[in-house]
Amino acid sequence: MLVDTDGLLIAIENNDPTIAQVPSWRKFSLAAGAPVGICWHYTAGATPHDIEAVRRIRDLNPLDQRSWHLWLSQEGPIVQSVPLIKGSWHVRRRSPKTPAWAKGGINRWLIGIELESKDGTEFTDPQLHAADKLIGALRCWHPEWPIEAFEWGHSDFDPPPRRFDPGPVWRFLLPGLLARHFKG
Repeated sequence: MLVDTDGLLIAIENNDPTIAQVPSWRKFSLAAGAPVGICWHYTAGATPHDIEAVRRIRDLNPLDQRSWHLWLSQEGPIVQSVPLIKGSWHVRRRSPKTPAWAKGGINRWLIGIELESKDGTEFTDPQLHAADKLIGALRCWHPEWPIEAFEWGHSDFDPPPRRFDPGPVWRFLLPGLLARHFKG
């Protein structure tokens, strides 16, 4: 899997997850001109095949400003709605734990990745395979990113009780995936 110059994912090997493009109108320029890392989320039940979820991605609704860059389905395919070189609305703008470096909010700095999961307690093998391939592609695209750039989650910036994602199960699984790409 690769990232092209337009910030779109491209599957190039037989064992890469299928990548679908469902463009969102909800995108904007990044503060730094390029992302500086990623922010993990879970979907709280919606699936990429859910008509309402696809509608939210595709249609502009002023009452629902959410968007995301990538959706990793439990079956393995990845749905991309915003190019990685653009911003998306995946964390509320004025979060209490937004770091000082994130001028204008996290959405202007980090790639939002949705993990399909009802409650953040179950992630499938195909989904973990897709996450592994995605981490590898992002690592090749931005080899200067430190491991910390791959570890942020929604709750780091918008903490409980408001947000819990990506949850303790993902936090347990993620170091094993990252270890494959950060050796030594």
